[in-house]
Amino acid sequence: MNAIGPFALIAIGRRLGGRGLLARLRFVVIALGSLLLTLSLSTLVVAHGTAQLTAERSQAVSPELVEDASHARALYSVAGFDSVGDEPVTVLLIAPVGKDAPLPAGVNQWPRPGHAIISPALADALSAHHSRRFGPVDAIISPEGLERPNELRVYLRPPAGADTAGAEMMPVTGFGGQTDNSIHGAGFLYAAKLSQIDLMLVVCLTLPALACLFLGAITASTAMRRRSTVLSALGADRARSMLIGLGEHCGALAVGTAVAAATVGVATLTGIRLDVLHADYPAADLRTMAAPLALAVVVGALLATATVLATREIGRRYRTRDLLGTDDRPPMLQAVLAPCVVTAVIWLTAQSPNAALRIYVLALGTVAVALLLPALVSAVLHLIGKTLTATGWSVGGPALLTGGRGLERFPTRTARLAAGVCFAILLLGQVQLWASTLGAQYYAAEAGRDMYGTTVVSATISPTAPGLSKFLTATAATAAPVWEVTNVDDAFATTHLVTTCRTATLLGAPCSATPEPVPPDSSHPQLDRIIQLSGSEQVTLQTSRSGLPAIPDGGGATLDLVARDGTDLSLDTLNRAAYATVPGGLQLDTPEHGWIISGEINHNRGRWATLYGIAGTLAIALATACLLARDAVDSGRRVIPLSAATGRRSWLLGLALIRTTLPLTVAGIAAACAYYLLPAGMTVDSGLITGAVYFNPSVGLAVAMALVPTLVGLVIAVIVGQSQRRDVARWRPDE
Repeated sequence: MNAIGPFALIAIGRRLGGRGLLARLRFVVIALGSLLLTLSLSTLVVAHGTAQLTAERSQAVSPELVEDASHARALYSVAGFDSVGDEPVTVLLIAPVGKDAPLPAGVNQWPRPGHAIISPALADALSAHHSRRFGPVDAIISPEGLERPNELRVYLRPPAGADTAGAEMMPVTGFGGQTDNSIHGAGFLYAAKLSQIDLMLVVCLTLPALACLFLGAITASTAMRRRSTVLSALGADRARSMLIGLGEHCGALAVGTAVAAATVGVATLTGIRLDVLHADYPAADLRTMAAPLALAVVVGALLATATVLATREIGRRYRTRDLLGTDDRPPMLQAVLAPCVVTAVIWLTAQSPNAALRIYVLALGTVAVALLLPALVSAVLHLIGKTLTATGWSVGGPALLTGGRGLERFPTRTARLAAGVCFAILLLGQVQLWASTLGAQYYAAEAGRDMYGTTVVSATISPTAPGLSKFLTATAATAAPVWEVTNVDDAFATTHLVTTCRTATLLGAPCSATPEPVPPDSSHPQLDRIIQLSGSEQVTLQTSRSGLPAIPDGGGATLDLVARDGTDLSLDTLNRAAYATVPGGLQLDTPEHGWIISGEINHNRGRWATLYGIAGTLAIALATACLLARDAVDSGRRVIPLSAATGRRSWLLGLALIRTTLPLTVAGIAAACAYYLLPAGMTVDSGLITGAVYFNPSVGLAVAMALVPTLVGLVIAVIVGQSQRRDVARWRPDE
C-alpha cells in the first residue's frame, strides 16, 4: 500500500464504491446531503446580505434632521403606517423648501401638491378598488429607494396651502447622511431577526443535510464493508483510507455541489420571487453577494467532504459488525410513558394560568417525548411483528412470516434506525411552532374585527390637526366621531369620551355637559367596543356642541369613527378622504389592527418554517430509508436461494415493504402526532391568557411529516423489491 499514489488510491475507492442498489442509494443520499448543505449555507449568505442591504438602504432614505429651521432644504414627517391587505404601508410626508430641495434616494421628482409617489409593490397591491387611496400617483420609487424590494412605501406631498407646521413636519438638510437615530420604515422594522433566520436555517436545512451525509456514509453493503476490512488488514492507514473514501464518494459529492452551484448561479441571473411567501430577491441584489455566495459553495463542498470522510473513518468498526444482533425486547414501560407525557403536557399547559410555566412544561415535555418515542415505535413494531408472524403462519405468507418475525425479534434495532425520523420531525416541528407564535393581543384583535367588523375605526391624532375638521365634515353623513382622552393618575387610568349630543344619543348614552361614568356593559355594541378597547378602570362620557376634547398644548388623542347606521364603514373611502384633506392622512383602521399586521408577518415566517421543515424531513426520511434498505438487502440475501428454488419472487416486494416502509410509517405518524398534540394546550382554542403566547401547529406540516417518510419508504421498498427479484432471477446454486 505504501507504493500506491494518492490518485491511484482515489481510483481504487471509485471501483470499491460498487455499482449495486445500495451504491446507487448511497449516491443519492450523499448528493442530496451535499446539495442541501451547500444551499443552506448559500441561503444564510443571502439572509445576511439582504439584512445588510436593508440597513444600508434604510439609512440612505433616512432624513438628515436639523434643529435650526432656517437651514432646512426640505420638510419631512412620518405620517404613520397604513395597511393594504394586512400588509404595512410606510406613509411619509415630504415637501420642498426652495428650488434645489434634495430628494430621497429612489425618488427622481417631487410629487405635485396633493399627489403621491409609491413603490412598485404598492402599485401592484393597489387594485382598482384602492387605486386612488393615496391620491394621484406621479411616479414609482426605484429599487435603491426601498428598504426591501417588496416594501409598501408612499411619499405624499401636502396639498397646496396646507399648514405644514401644524402637520409637525421636521426640517431636514438632505437624506442618507445621518447614522444615529435613523428613521426606519416598515421594510426595516418588520424584517425578521437574523438570529431567528439563522436558527431556522441551521435546524431545518443544515442539520438534516449533515445527518443525510452521515447516514449516507454509513450505508454500505456487506461486500463493501468486507473489502474495506481487507484493505485495512493490508496496511491502509487513516490517510490512505480517507483517500479511498474520497474515491468512493467523490461522484456524489461533486453532483450535489454542482447542482447547488448551478442553482445559485441561476438565482443570481434571474432573481428569486415567491409571492406566496412574500419573498422578492432581485438578481441585482444577489449579484452584489456573488463573492460570498461562491465562498459558500466552496465551504459547503469542503464541509460535505469532511463530514463524509470523518463519518466513514468513525464508522469503519461499526460497518464490520453483524447488524442483526440477538433477540431484543421493546422497553414497554417507556413506551407506555410516551402517550402519558403527551397527555400530561396538554392538561398542564391548558390549566396553568402562568404563561412562563406553560413554556417550561411544553419544553420539558417535548424533550421527554423525544426520548420516549423510539421506545413507543419499538413497542408498536413488536406488536405489528407478532401480528404479521401469526398471520403469516395461518395463511402461509412468506413475506408476512419473514418480515413479521424480523420486526418481532429485533424491534428495538429497527426502531433505532427509524428514531432519526422521530427526532427530526419533533425538532423541525418546534422550529415551525416558535416561528409562528402569536400573542393574545393578535387573537383579541382578530376576534374584535370578526365581531364588530369596521363599524368602529380609529386613528391617533390631535383634534387641532390641519384639515381634520374638513375631513369630519366630509364624512359626517356616514361616520360619527368620538374622542378618547386617557389620563393616568397613580396607576389608575381614566378614559374620557367626548362627542356631540347627537352621537351620544346614537350610542344610547345620555347627553351631559359634565363627565358622567359609563357602565362597562352598555346597550350599544359600538360603545361597548370603545369601552373595551380603552382598557381603563373608569370610562366617562361628556358631550359638547363641538364634540372636541380640551387637550392642553395641542396634545394627541384617539379618534374613533362610529358607523351611524351600524353597518361596516368603508375604510378605503374614509382613508381616501383623509389623504385628500389631512396632510399625511389618518391611517384609519380597525382598533388594534397593528397586532393583526404583526400576526400575518409571523404567519408568513411560519410558512417558511413549514417549507424548510418539509425539505428537512424529506432528507432525513430518505437517508433513514436507505439504512433500512441496507438492512433489508443484507437479510434478503439469506432468502434469495429459497426464493430461487421455489420459483416464487413476488413476495420479496412485500418483505421489503415490511422491513423498509413500515418502520418509517410508524415513526413518522408517531412523531407527527406528538408534534401536533403537544402544544394543544397552548393554542387559541384553549382560551386566552393575558401575556401568554400561542402556537399554531400546521395541519399541512403534520400531514406532510406523516406522509413523506411513508412515501419515501414506499419508493425505496419498490426499488429494493425489484432489485431482489432480479437477484433471484440471476442466482445460481454455485453462488
